[in-house]
Amino acid sequence: MQLWGVLLLLVSLQSAGQSPSGSVVLSTSRNHPYVGEVIELKLTIHSPPGSIPLNLVIPGLTADEVWRFLFDSWLHQGTTPPANALPLKWHGRVLYVSPVRPGEYELRWKALVGAPGDDNNPTRRIGPVQVGMMTSNPLTLEIERPPLQSPSPNTWDLGVGNYRVSAQWLPAEVVLGEETLLSITVDGAGAKENITPPPLRTLPGWESDRFLLEALPAGWKNGNRLFRYLVRPRQLRATVPPLFIRFFDPERSASVTQTITLPPLSILAAKDVRNMAPGSMIADALSHLPEFRGKSIEQHVPDHWSTWLNLLLWLPVVWSGIVVGRMALERFAPGWLQERRWEQAERLARTRFKQSESFPTQHVRSILAAYLSNGLARPIDEDWESLSIHAPLAPRPIQPILTHLQELEFGPGDEQAASQLHSAVKEVFQLQETAS
Repeated sequence: MQLWGVLLLLVSLQSAGQSPSGSVVLSTSRNHPYVGEVIELKLTIHSPPGSIPLNLVIPGLTADEVWRFLFDSWLHQGTTPPANALPLKWHGRVLYVSPVRPGEYELRWKALVGAPGDDNNPTRRIGPVQVGMMTSNPLTLEIERPPLQSPSPNTWDLGVGNYRVSAQWLPAEVVLGEETLLSITVDGAGAKENITPPPLRTLPGWESDRFLLEALPAGWKNGNRLFRYLVRPRQLRATVPPLFIRFFDPERSASVTQTITLPPLSILAAKDVRNMAPGSMIADALSHLPEFRGKSIEQHVPDHWSTWLNLLLWLPVVWSGIVVGRMALERFAPGWLQERRWEQAERLARTRFKQSESFPTQHVRSILAAYLSNGLARPIDEDWESLSIHAPLAPRPIQPILTHLQELEFGPGDEQAASQLHSAVKEVFQLQETAS
């Protein structure tokens, strides 16, 4: 009878989300999120610290297609566990969580809310989460759809969230025909990794007769989304147009439209008139008076330069031939062109590895992302998901490098793992000389 009493007590405690040694509570920042919104989930564990790792099971973390989990750095890694840490075993790794208060631990992660499935059921269930013998409460979310927005071709749509957009020129003063760098930064709360680059080429004021644009791969800076463009002005009086943005704020349940005024760009006529701002006498003459240009050429250009000027007239013809040849290769020899891309990407990656004095994990991830971007001719982010998805497409077997990188970042990070990473990089990219 006493044994049955103890068993009944254990069953009653586990059914309430508790165990004889603690409890687990699962909570969320919003119970009625919108599709495309990023919400925060928090798992609070009340348990005394121990030396035996507890199994952590989060249902739907990798299998459920509706939820995509973006983990923050809330798990401490390393060979020396923090004081009073709670050891957890998750996907074969032992991770340590520092207490927020004595006997209380918190795990926080973010989830991107996806659209309902084929059944159009707006109700979604998360959990329960299991920590050792402790089981948390489940969460039931009521997913809502943002109101439909009328399409606006002149507006940059950022999606669901609360964002702030800023821009910067580097340098802010450029000579006509030369290029400068435009950096557009998106800050705020939301799924920033899903934001598409602003379509500057199709927006009013960015026409090709005013600015020549070249988009660089999107990146990150201090946790903010970064979009960069190489801009080459083609008119002295070309003014930078404002940028119209739109996003749906889930906190206010309303669509927000803003006008972002980009910093001014100073365009100079020539290097020898840098001190003369656009609109001055010389700048206006160079830009708008063809007869002034002709007289200037006759007075200042020597006769023996006329041959070179005539040769310049053939540059558009040569460039058109290069473009046509490129299009022909893309159409009739895509395999050969793809092989050339991978060879060039491999040479660049091998050069960067040889120039490195050491192989920090972030630097190796950056080189691998550049290798895949150059070979596939499209931007590839440095996060684990993008690298893992695109790694099988590369001719070089870079999966062993990714495996050792994960061991360094999520494992103990000892010298043996670093040595294995060196050996993997040397073997995959066939380095003749490697740094110590």
